Amino acid sequence: LFSGSVDKTVRRWDLDTGKATSEFCGHTGPIWCLALQDDVLFSGSDDATIGRWDIESGEKMATLTKHSGPVRCLLDMDNTLLSTADDGELLCWNLENMDLVSRMRSGSESCFTCLLTTRAGALFSGSTDGCIRRWDRFNGAILATWKAHSDWIMCLLLSEQSVYSGSREGDIKQWDAATGSLIMTLSTGTISLRRRAGYLAASQDGTVSISLDAEGEKFGKIHNEDGTMSLRTADSKYLSANEEGIVAASSRAIGKNERFVLMDNGDGSVSLQTSHGPYLAAGSNGSVTARRHTDGDADEAEKFSHCMIDGHYSGVTCMLAVETLLLSGGADRSVKLWDSETGLLLASLDGRTGVTCL
Repeated sequence: LFSGSVDKTVRRWDLDTGKATSEFCGHTGPIWCLALQDDVLFSGSDDATIGRWDIESGEKMATLTKHSGPVRCLLDMDNTLLSTADDGELLCWNLENMDLVSRMRSGSESCFTCLLTTRAGALFSGSTDGCIRRWDRFNGAILATWKAHSDWIMCLLLSEQSVYSGSREGDIKQWDAATGSLIMTLSTGTISLRRRAGYLAASQDGTVSISLDAEGEKFGKIHNEDGTMSLRTADSKYLSANEEGIVAASSRAIGKNERFVLMDNGDGSVSLQTSHGPYLAAGSNGSVTARRHTDGDADEAEKFSHCMIDGHYSGVTCMLAVETLLLSGGADRSVKLWDSETGLLLASLDGRTGVTCL
């Protein structure tokens, strides 16, 4: 195990004893990143250089000096080394002779924040201008640019055939790695609404009822510009209530029928008021309708207990894919657990300080 530190050194650790076995000295600034290639270690430093070290002797074999700002990221890719720095450049080095292969710039004044490679040999970068770019690392050409976010991209992750990007504004987006098309945005929290008889749930045929089965109990919260809320099911359909009071979940677009106001009843319960006026109400047989017109408070049949899980409200700093789950860590001191197939937020683990890595 190797670690870089703000004390300007790199240390090698024995995992059995937990003690440092050697110390590599030679940088004049803090160490921000490391990359290991066979028996050679590379270190990127605040002193704008990259150190090349023999891991057995700790000897510094070379110093790469083409950057003009602190080196923030190193990545080993198919016998090349990729490096980014605060100078706004992405450099590609030949690992055999350490010659510079190419210089890559985004064409804007932005800086690179993260790098991602695929098994197929594709190279992606995230930047402070909110763009994801795909590169030819040998000639430095930009192959594609995706305007992904309105703020910094903090992290990139490859899972299956998708690229995930996490931003400083707190949202996560899923992209088709081949085409760059947006598949899904993971930003909203979820809400569960419960009666004594069970949860408000939507079945695949669009039927909405009070169900004892916990499956389908979570709805994604979509906050609309007019202050209303729309509720999205696991199969990307929206809860709706028409003027006749029929409640269903069959629409894939948000219209008037798919807009609700979440009302706090002041007694620990909430109610969903439709855009037509009535509240959603649970019948004794488990049915759900919205037919009672009133200017007053919700009655007992229209009250639900609830559980809400909110998405990130600050920057997404790191991500990890585990089978069909996506975990994201944020500066908001939380780790969120998402269903990567539906985009629904399943759980939130809250800590005491910002999360930096997973």
